[in-house]
Amino acid sequence: MKFNDIVEYIFPYSCPFCDDNIVFKEKICKECNDKLNYVPIGYNIKENLLNNQYLDDVFSCFFYSEMVTKAIVKFKEYNNVHEGYYQDAKIFVEYYKKNEKYVEKIKKYDIITSVPSFKEDATHHNQAEMLGKYISAEFSVPYEKLLIKKINNEKQHILNAEQRIKNVSSVYDVNRKIDFENKNILIVDDVITTGSTVNECAKVLKINLAKNVDATSIAVTTNEGDKNGE
Repeated sequence: MKFNDIVEYIFPYSCPFCDDNIVFKEKICKECNDKLNYVPIGYNIKENLLNNQYLDDVFSCFFYSEMVTKAIVKFKEYNNVHEGYYQDAKIFVEYYKKNEKYVEKIKKYDIITSVPSFKEDATHHNQAEMLGKYISAEFSVPYEKLLIKKINNEKQHILNAEQRIKNVSSVYDVNRKIDFENKNILIVDDVITTGSTVNECAKVLKINLAKNVDATSIAVTTNEGDKNGE
């Protein structure tokens, strides 16, 4: 048994959805797993997004729900980076690892990147970047900070669909120190709702000659009335 397995056996993780201790080697308790609404393989997320013209494909793990909201909020607020911090990322990655279609898809990307935040320090971590780096490590695809956020705009979740498009316009730029011309790129975010944020990120990447740009997230909602995502 590996050292990390021994630690997990003695100090089991808690379920990110209900906080109960979970069975060794599991990532979610059985009760929560039975309640979760996973996105079916092959479900066309892109065509259901309000903003998608610069995205080639979009895939996600869960449909947005109160349970998923709780886990993501906890993930965002967790400031001490240690093994337990990655529990949500592990759930996300394990779901994709179980499906050969996703394994093949992710391994074909040249670069994984993430939606950038305006401020990143010891108390303001970028959860999308942490997710991106974890996926990068698990699938052996390079992670690069390709995107820069130039403006500290309003939070997307407080805006309606039309306001979200305007709110992200001209907010992002590319990191010109990294060559990604003609590359296939995966953008990682925590939640995708209207697609405005990831679509704007894809736009600036394609303007700067990226070949294909896809996006992925922990959760997705195509319900315009649910304004907790981006």
